[in-house]
Amino acid sequence: MACIHREKQLKGWHRKWKMELIEKMNPNWVDLFYRYCPEYVNQKGEIEIVGKSETPGPRIKSGVTKARTADRGPG
Repeated sequence: MACIHREKQLKGWHRKWKMELIEKMNPNWVDLFYRYCPEYVNQKGEIEIVGKSETPGPRIKSGVTKARTADRGPG
């Protein structure tokens, strides 16, 4: 529940404040997706988003994107 409260706090912040927080916590702007979601990276180093969204609205198409692990920068 604390993370939901924090997310709601951050949504109310001005863009400048959010940028300053990111710069403080991640000054090199390292893409953290690969660190926290390794289950979506296949053996070729491509990102795979599989399955359907259960909620209405825009959906990510199933398949492989063109992003490669070499594109993710230092990390």
